Amino acid sequence: MAKKGGTRHWARITVPPALSIPERKKKKWIAGPIPGPHRRRNSVSLTVLLRDQLKLVGNSSEAERVVKRGEVLVDGKIVREEKRPVGLMDVVSIPAEGKNYRIEIKGKKLVPKEIGKGDRKLCKVVGKHVVKGGKRNIALHDGRVIGEKDGAEINDTVVLLVPSGKVERVIKLSPGASCLVTAGKHKGKIAIFEEVVKKERAKKEAKLRFGEETLVTPLKYVFAVDESFIKG
Repeated sequence: MAKKGGTRHWARITVPPALSIPERKKKKWIAGPIPGPHRRRNSVSLTVLLRDQLKLVGNSSEAERVVKRGEVLVDGKIVREEKRPVGLMDVVSIPAEGKNYRIEIKGKKLVPKEIGKGDRKLCKVVGKHVVKGGKRNIALHDGRVIGEKDGAEINDTVVLLVPSGKVERVIKLSPGASCLVTAGKHKGKIAIFEEVVKKERAKKEAKLRFGEETLVTPLKYVFAVDESFIKG
């Protein structure tokens, strides 16, 4: 009988370069993330995060036990699947250690960064639609769909309180706003948004200011952030 559903493991050497995976050539396999709120190429499993990136456990079995016991929270909620994917802006908390981490981009790699509090999360608005009754919903980059809040538009960022998921405020992608570049040759840079550049028969681009330099990148790669994110 043919195997269905793919594999839950990756050969380390084939893991997308955007993911920070150690010992790519020394060890063959790594625990891949299962389907979830982030695309596989843009996320790592909790096993990889705990064992390979944070070094909090020694092996995959220990990572599984820690997660199954409910000792790991993602966005303020207990998760019990060790291969659950975590991606950009996810907040991972380990109460027993008193630690909170946010998944960020550093040196073009997706890595965890320790933060003081894990009670807020930034989510980019990637879609907007009208549902029955005329109510407007917005879709966020981590797979959530919530009610429209404070005039949030596509490419704006909402600051969510976790674990409630309530919107604290909206960060508008307007001239002067700080933003993180999430992909492309400028990936990982934090720049100042200036304007949207429209081109015929081409997708919208964003014009950014990075120090004295002017950058142009696809608008979909721009993620508005606030001072708390920049300062960590």
